[in-house]
Amino acid sequence: LELFMGSMDKADKATLASKRVSNIIETMTYMTYRYINRGLYEQDKLTFVLLVTMKILVAAGHLKNSDVTLLLRGGAALDINSVQKKPFQWMSDEVWLNIVQLC
Repeated sequence: LELFMGSMDKADKATLASKRVSNIIETMTYMTYRYINRGLYEQDKLTFVLLVTMKILVAAGHLKNSDVTLLLRGGAALDINSVQKKPFQWMSDEVWLNIVQLC
């Protein structure tokens, strides 16, 4: 509630209600980001920024959920026995599953 009230006070004023709401949402998003980021360990901050950025891109329609899933899980969700046999024995199962998932 404190973050919401603070964002109401700090957001740019606007004559149009829709623009005011947009300003409040933008300010609240930034304040929430800063609040969470402040509490993270240094090594976790880039991971948090990546996740937030991907969520924003998905919500804006610039990135598909399946792309995010591919990045996070790769071929780990596949079973080596349920996909086409790997063409080269020197290739590890993990690498082959990632290739299959990309295709």
